[in-house]
Amino acid sequence: MPQCPICSSSDTSSWSDWCWQMPFAKRDFHYRNCSDCGTVFCDPLPTEQELKSYYRDFYNYDWFKKRLPLKKIQAMHRWQRMQKLFVQYSVTPGNLLDTGCGHGLFLSRAKRGRWMTTGIDYPSSATRYASEKQGLKIVEGDLRSLVAEGRLNNEVFDFATAWHFLEHDTLPLSCLESFRQVLVPGGKILIAVPNADSSGMTLKKEFWVWCQEPYVHIFHFTEKSLSLIAGKAGLKVLSTWTRDTWDAHPLFDVYASMRVRRLSNKLGRFSSPAAFWFEESVRLACYAASCHQHWLCERERADHRGSELLMLAERA
Repeated sequence: MPQCPICSSSDTSSWSDWCWQMPFAKRDFHYRNCSDCGTVFCDPLPTEQELKSYYRDFYNYDWFKKRLPLKKIQAMHRWQRMQKLFVQYSVTPGNLLDTGCGHGLFLSRAKRGRWMTTGIDYPSSATRYASEKQGLKIVEGDLRSLVAEGRLNNEVFDFATAWHFLEHDTLPLSCLESFRQVLVPGGKILIAVPNADSSGMTLKKEFWVWCQEPYVHIFHFTEKSLSLIAGKAGLKVLSTWTRDTWDAHPLFDVYASMRVRRLSNKLGRFSSPAAFWFEESVRLACYAASCHQHWLCERERADHRGSELLMLAERA
């Protein structure tokens, strides 16, 4: 039985009967679950070369392109919500690092907020868009290698963000240690990942929208497991919370998605754009109805069952 890569427990079991195969490899990948820390993880772990090839040649960046207006609104909302954190923890503009930056939409908001910004991600059409279309400073590669090779030119950062990045990394503890190396003393990091304890994942399992192929979402963290590796990496956890988001929330994912997709498939026979916007409109309506306290009243879920798990930590 493989050990849990997060807490090293041998008490792991098969989480799903499904197996997935990487597009260019002849290896099967499964999900396993750790009974001690609750992490759902990929077995076996993909290699770094497999991941680089996958994100270069196969990852569906078109999903983000089609939803670019919606993702821009999401980036604006994330930045708006961070203002409360900045006030609460006396954070002033400085150097900000966003790892897994993709198209750089969040970085663009931070740059407008008077931060000096740097983005890191695997080279792709997304990083080209971020650097060429948005004029952002993008360093292509993975954080651990860039830090080990000194390719960040000994830059240090006052704040780092990892929006849905850590679940894609094969060595999350090592990744957090690299973050610690590039943060100034007292520098802070905000991490957001899919929540393995969310109501959506509990009810839908492998059919949940954020439960993707194991070699894409290599880890699904719980509050316990994320806090565990943060502590091991020398980070002091300041706060954890959960929320539901526009692109992952129970009202749509659990109760409406199958019906809506059947209707959109029928509509797609006549008009693909109409089918696309029909589905997204229903998704947004469900979000507005079920998550109004989050986006209108700026409240987070109190039960820690939201789709997105967030953690604010600082370099000890």
